[in-house]
Amino acid sequence: MSKHAVSVIIPCYNSAKWIGAAVESCIDQGSCIKEIIIVDDHSTDNSWDILTSLKEKHGSVIIEQNPLKGANNARNYGFSLSSGNFIQWLDSDDFLLPGKLDAQLLFMEKNPSVDIAYSDWRLDIYDENKKLFKTEYKQCTVYKDFLYELLTDNWIASHAYLLRRDTVQQVVNMSGWNPLTSVAQDREFFTKAALAGATFGYIKGSFAVYNRRLKMGSVSRSMSDEDKARNIIQLLNDFIEVLQLQSWISETNKKKYKEILTTQILYYASIYDIRGLNNNFSFKNTDWRLIKGYRSKLKMLKRLIVNK
Repeated sequence: MSKHAVSVIIPCYNSAKWIGAAVESCIDQGSCIKEIIIVDDHSTDNSWDILTSLKEKHGSVIIEQNPLKGANNARNYGFSLSSGNFIQWLDSDDFLLPGKLDAQLLFMEKNPSVDIAYSDWRLDIYDENKKLFKTEYKQCTVYKDFLYELLTDNWIASHAYLLRRDTVQQVVNMSGWNPLTSVAQDREFFTKAALAGATFGYIKGSFAVYNRRLKMGSVSRSMSDEDKARNIIQLLNDFIEVLQLQSWISETNKKKYKEILTTQILYYASIYDIRGLNNNFSFKNTDWRLIKGYRSKLKMLKRLIVNK
């Protein structure tokens, strides 16, 4: 594997307290880093001053202002500036653990058919004073059907992955980082990658830390639960449209995957009493194994009876 292979792309918005640790975690990966591209999304704190200092300190750091606004626009712009053969997505308040890129690059060198590598990761939860009060270790495995896992929302932190450049380009061409998507942005990107036929490979080891901050301001967190549900329903419907276009997926699997997606749509529509949907819900095409909790099942049953 050639050196300087990886481009790290980081959207940054008001992350003055976190961005330094994120960048240093990339520098610690060693000579496989070609560039660390940070796109500032019009921060209102002193993030730009810190980014300028990081650029002066590390020659591999590139800083740019987002020409538009929004995290997905920043990611797309960062990718357009990149030149590495591999792409590492990273949010400005998360970080990588030592050895991540070396382990995943070696695996992908030995397995050229793998488009996207993924590993275990850690969730650290902080209160509003940046005090760590809970840590959870997320163990992954080799999944028989990775598309199934993503469609059922078996979520893996986006920086636990490493991607080949041509795969990223393919997904970007599918609006993988869609500027109009305000919730579940990384879920959309990786699900579209799997729908397009990307292959995923697992490397054991915890190599990424996802930092969750309580009371953190964001577009999705400022939405009402009903608005979030409507946006997720739209995303699930988009997945159905993309699914139907994939000639590599058998009709049997298309039917199975569509049932997974329509079951989730039914769930959100029932829980939040969302009307005006065109989905043809039915008992036959609902996968009850995906629904946890008897109250949720009862609400869905009621919706099905009303729609019958």
